[in-house]
Amino acid sequence: MDIQDKKVSEMTDYKTTLNLPQTEFPMKASLAQREPEMLARWQAMDLYGKIRAISAGRPRFVLHDGPPYANGELHLGHSVNKSLKDFIVKAKTLAGFDSPYVPGWDCHGLPIEHNVEKKLGKAGKKVSFAEFRKACREYAAAQVEIQKQDFVRLGVLGDWDNPYLTMDFKTEADTVRALGKIAANGHLVKGFKPVYWSVVGGSALAEAEVEYQDKTSFAIDVRFPVANPAELFARFKGQGVTLNLDGIQNVSVVIWTTTPWTLPSNQAVCLNAELEYALVDCALESGRETLVLATAMVDEIMQRYGSESYEVLGSVKGAVLEKLLLQHPFVDKQVPVILGEHVTTDAGTGAVHTAPDHGVDDFNVGMAYGLGTLNLVDDDGVFTSAAGKFAGAHVYKADELVIEELKERHALVAVKKIVHSYAHCWRTKTPLIYRATPQWFISMSEQGLMQSALDEVAKVKWIPDWGQARIELMLKGSPDWCVSRQRTWGVPITLFVNKETQQLHPRTAELIEEVALRIEQKGIDAWFELTAEDLLGAEAAQYSKVTDTLDVWFDSGVTHYSVLQQRGLGYPADLYLEGSDQHRGWFQSSLKTAVAMYGTAPYRQVLTHGFTVDAKGYKMSKSLGNTISPKEVFQEYGADILRLWVASTDFRGEMTASTEVLKRVADSYRRIRNTARFLLSNLSGFDPAQNLVAPDNMVALDYWITRQAQLLQQQVVEDYENYHFLGVYQKVHNFCVIELGSFYLDVIKDRQYTTRDDCLARRSTQTAMYHIVEILSKLIAPILSFTADEIWASIPGQRAESVFLSQFSEGLPLLAESADMNDHFWQQVMAVKTAVNKELEKQRNDKLIGAALSAEVTLYCDAGLNSLLSRLDDELRFALMVSHASLQPMSAAVDAAATEVPGLQLRITPSAHTKCVRCWHHRADIGSNAAHPELCLRCVENIDGLGEKRLYA
Repeated sequence: MDIQDKKVSEMTDYKTTLNLPQTEFPMKASLAQREPEMLARWQAMDLYGKIRAISAGRPRFVLHDGPPYANGELHLGHSVNKSLKDFIVKAKTLAGFDSPYVPGWDCHGLPIEHNVEKKLGKAGKKVSFAEFRKACREYAAAQVEIQKQDFVRLGVLGDWDNPYLTMDFKTEADTVRALGKIAANGHLVKGFKPVYWSVVGGSALAEAEVEYQDKTSFAIDVRFPVANPAELFARFKGQGVTLNLDGIQNVSVVIWTTTPWTLPSNQAVCLNAELEYALVDCALESGRETLVLATAMVDEIMQRYGSESYEVLGSVKGAVLEKLLLQHPFVDKQVPVILGEHVTTDAGTGAVHTAPDHGVDDFNVGMAYGLGTLNLVDDDGVFTSAAGKFAGAHVYKADELVIEELKERHALVAVKKIVHSYAHCWRTKTPLIYRATPQWFISMSEQGLMQSALDEVAKVKWIPDWGQARIELMLKGSPDWCVSRQRTWGVPITLFVNKETQQLHPRTAELIEEVALRIEQKGIDAWFELTAEDLLGAEAAQYSKVTDTLDVWFDSGVTHYSVLQQRGLGYPADLYLEGSDQHRGWFQSSLKTAVAMYGTAPYRQVLTHGFTVDAKGYKMSKSLGNTISPKEVFQEYGADILRLWVASTDFRGEMTASTEVLKRVADSYRRIRNTARFLLSNLSGFDPAQNLVAPDNMVALDYWITRQAQLLQQQVVEDYENYHFLGVYQKVHNFCVIELGSFYLDVIKDRQYTTRDDCLARRSTQTAMYHIVEILSKLIAPILSFTADEIWASIPGQRAESVFLSQFSEGLPLLAESADMNDHFWQQVMAVKTAVNKELEKQRNDKLIGAALSAEVTLYCDAGLNSLLSRLDDELRFALMVSHASLQPMSAAVDAAATEVPGLQLRITPSAHTKCVRCWHHRADIGSNAAHPELCLRCVENIDGLGEKRLYA
């Protein structure tokens, strides 16, 4: 072998002359292991503190956190809620806003008391009230820490070292101050009304604490005998009704009820003044009798009673029967017929059993007739001694006792069990009762609070827009808000009431501030420990110290004052974001208290999200065994996958979650991650300070793709602004798949790998990839927070310590559209490349060609397309990724394949030329250089010369 042959042999391995991808950014995400390491880094560098520092002086945007309840581990719904909030706060920060996030927790209330009771017993019995409250505080604090760890693990940035807790002494004090302000404005009233009452919790509940579940109840028809039938007949005759009274006996008005246990408290039977009521002679199982029933319902009722023989003797308006006396079915007393507009013919008999103790309509109509309350049921739902033979019975078990009593007295007409929607306590999941008790209310009518609240609703932006109609409907249907509770663990109603006049102390505002100052020092125990004498001195004997606590919805409802204003975050908040159930909860309690205090809504925008369901559409619940634990997702997939799932779902409706769904999300994640990895791997040896190519000097394709990334950024930033996270996900994912994966990154591999490492052709594409990966990391940062910061740290050049310390607006100004090779031009080239790829794939499957570079393509084009593609000159082959491409007029087409591109047919043939061992193109000039007989001249130039020049692709 001579020296020349040896040299050629040594040069046949050209791998070292290629610019092969290099990066330490791993292909495998290993998020479950890597994310905790990144969290530790964020905490060590005080990332949230640094964001606050650089954001100082920027326009403010505040999302106020609706506090989750400090009880139990997180479920998927918590993750949805906190992820959405984090998306918004991070996007606003990157958009140039000062967007602090102060997370909070709701810490008082019944569930915490129940858990403490399980360990210590009831307060005041087995343990002192003070000890009980101390245990509740400790329990809530422990629950907060458990939940906080998972929220932090989710990647949510916020003031976790200083969250707001409704049980913080200062917050408790400010809650009391808020009550004082509402009282001073005339909205707080004391009343004796039926309220939802939890016999399990021994306390009143507000509307927001009620949920409806199916319940099986007894539905009974009961006789109320007419005390004086002659008077009844006279009233009918007085209306011109001719009655045949032969044999008429046992005349009764029949009521229908699904709460038999309330019959001991009955004080009247209510009819509708405008409805017609019939005197019906009928044959029942017990014999022949005469009943008063709503005329329109007679046939339906007789069918229910199994009577085939009946006759309507006559009808009169309900008003005619007003104050007719009836005999109570088992209590030795007579009750009147009264009139009420709430009586309808939708169900029952048209006659309503009325117990003012146990129904709002009953109470209101009873007030009009001077009927009081009997108070036969105590706080625990047990009948008192005044209930006679029912004394000691629990309301849950009294139905059967009442029914037996009715049977014995022949007062029961019919009985059956029905399943109906019934009010339950949303925390204990137990049925509620209505119970009339003295309570404190925020009146919706005293000072026009209802109308003021509705006026403010119209000024708020509701997202989705149906939220406005929803909250308006709920507001209009809401009664006065009962804010008092008979609990141990809650913010006290710090009022003194005159024993004689029942009026608040004239120095209430001053006294509330004095109490608030004490609570700031000792917490709510300060109120429970002080006596009236401590504050009122000699006049203490004239006043009662209120012992009730506040509804927990009041605690969270006034955080617009205790948090937003007291922490200097600003009022009103720019955004409240919670589940759609909060139109009747936090959105409403916040609105009512803010309007009562200041006359304005506490928020400018309200955004709601839906709830999680499984693959079959069933609501997730422990009882169904279809829940997915956030911790399990963290451990198997990583928090970024969970966050991406939230973004990839239309959160305004039901959100489907399952193992299969998460696997699909993980696949989409890998596409985004691998795109970023490819970009980073081709930036080896690139220093933006030295190698960045000016836009005017960039290769046309690089200029175009950089501009596309910038346009993507504009669209994505707009989607973030509109809270359209599904749009963010779709646009970013599609850009990675289509513009980058299917076109640009495919096309530039040849140029990136085979040109000289320092030539303009390579530095141009590196510049484009540098700009793209920088844009990409910022666009995904609000959603894929861990991955974005990992990408950011891998981008060459000097930059902020974290992607969250950057802004969308930083970087290259938006490039102008190229006059010659504009956006339309490259879209056409992409379409042509897609058509070529389809035909290549077809011929590859038919074994006619091998790799794409082993083929040559002839494009038969109409004049317009020919003119467009000819601008690429010889670089058309690089854009189409074939070894040779030629243009011919459509008229010259021979054996050409049709395509979906208008004005294009094409023919693919195997190349007759040898393959270059370095770039793999098949070229006629291979072997032209003796020193490199296996290379094409382009590769020779890239190895030994100044490097090839590229203008377009």
